[in-house]
Amino acid sequence: MSEEESIGDFTVRVWKECREEAGIHVFFMNWCIQNHFDIVREFLEFDSMMSGE
Repeated sequence: MSEEESIGDFTVRVWKECREEAGIHVFFMNWCIQNHFDIVREFLEFDSMMSGE
């Protein structure tokens, strides 16, 4: 009886295979696009804090 791969291991394996195929820069840009609202919000908070406004 073979042991089935856990969903976590499957997710990591597929991520690594796709990252190697497409390149990490593609995955970074995809991550930025998916999270752009949080990225912009965090930047605006940082800018406000640093500028004293």
